[in-house]
Amino acid sequence: MEASQSDNRHLPSVDYLLNQTQHLGIPRPLRKRLIQESLQVWRQKGDQPRGGRLEDALTRQLHDFNRKRLRPVINATGVVLHTNLGRAPLPTDLQSSLQAALGYNNLELNLETGKRGRRGIWLEKALSVMCQCEDIALVNNCAAALILILMALRKDANSEVVISRGELVQIGGGFRIPEIMTSAGVRLREVGTTNHTTIQDYEQALSPKTVMMLKVHQSNFVMSGFVSAPSVQELASLAQHKQVPLVMDLGSGALIDTEAHFDIQREMTPEQVIRQGADLVCFSGDKLLGGPQAGIIAGTEALVREIRQHPMYRALRIDKLALAGMEGVISHHLEALENLDTISIPQLPSYLHLGVSMTTMRSRATHILRKVWDGTPMPATSNLADHRMKVVEDSGRVGGGTMPASELPSLAIELQVDKGDPEAISTFFRERSEPIIGHWVHGAFRLNLRTIHPDEDQQIVQALKDWVTQDQA
Repeated sequence: MEASQSDNRHLPSVDYLLNQTQHLGIPRPLRKRLIQESLQVWRQKGDQPRGGRLEDALTRQLHDFNRKRLRPVINATGVVLHTNLGRAPLPTDLQSSLQAALGYNNLELNLETGKRGRRGIWLEKALSVMCQCEDIALVNNCAAALILILMALRKDANSEVVISRGELVQIGGGFRIPEIMTSAGVRLREVGTTNHTTIQDYEQALSPKTVMMLKVHQSNFVMSGFVSAPSVQELASLAQHKQVPLVMDLGSGALIDTEAHFDIQREMTPEQVIRQGADLVCFSGDKLLGGPQAGIIAGTEALVREIRQHPMYRALRIDKLALAGMEGVISHHLEALENLDTISIPQLPSYLHLGVSMTTMRSRATHILRKVWDGTPMPATSNLADHRMKVVEDSGRVGGGTMPASELPSLAIELQVDKGDPEAISTFFRERSEPIIGHWVHGAFRLNLRTIHPDEDQQIVQALKDWVTQDQA
């Protein structure tokens, strides 16, 4: 114990460590707090870092912490809407939209009258065209949209929302539909069973306490076998007859025909839901719509006005940067609608990844491997397959809790390592200046071409060259 106390007395001062770590580019006040916290931990343990000087250990800690700042990565996982990697990548031509949000702007100013205006009017009108609805309200994500709808339509503590047991789903991060509903102050009225719900189940559950019927899209899981549920049209007919609003949480919010464009499962669009009779539909902006994080509420003018007037709308409304980004993305969608004679697709990165062909990926993969060995010593076997670097068939996914049954055929560059720590290879790619995030399949590390943008191919080439050089050392 005395030796530990002696070690603690000889710990370097905070000022000394600040001078030793100033090259790391972390602002001094933040760096000081991190240094103080590390010293406190070492004092409490009564021990100093093993295997090197304390200054070196602290530098490594600070370096690792600095890598937690938001930074670009190369997605080589094959998952297009990867939640951990920011979901939908945004188009690079949003500079003009985002530039408007950086300085002073007319966020809530009516330039014609000089008086206060409502934010997002242009975007609301543009989205109402895409959804073919009367009005739109914008909030920060789809979970917020659902909570706001529930709170706005709630009348009192006895208000009930009728929902099928088969739609009490859990979304990402552990959030569950029942918990979202109860947090909004409404009571659940569950009907039917997990796999079988009829229109009669809904009708029998309706009462004077009912404030809405809720249908939730089962976007992140699949049920098969003896499964049945009423259609949106059937529910809308009942809702209209009983004068109860029908609301659908659509989740992913595709604005285009996913089957026609990408040859994958057809996802219902907000326009289709509204055309079939739903009074309100909510969906995400950062999934199949291809934009920044946002929650979009589309529907009748009367209900959207009621939602917009609720006190919680101000707390949940969309931020100006997301608003600007969404304006740019929706402009792409509107431009794709201009040519009515052809099937046009918005020029968005996530759509590029969803629609890339196997032929294109094979050509790129071949080019990448050729460039890797251009000027790089070939392995002793002179056989790429023997060196465990080869092109293999792989599969990708849409991701973001969307279309779980849809696999996307893909190609990947596979690296197989017979010696050392298998995790070392993923660490090697992850610790580059622009991290490359791959995935493991049957003990082999893969870089899936479906989600690697063509502009990133040269970075993949250089990373593979560096890996070969290290592996041969």
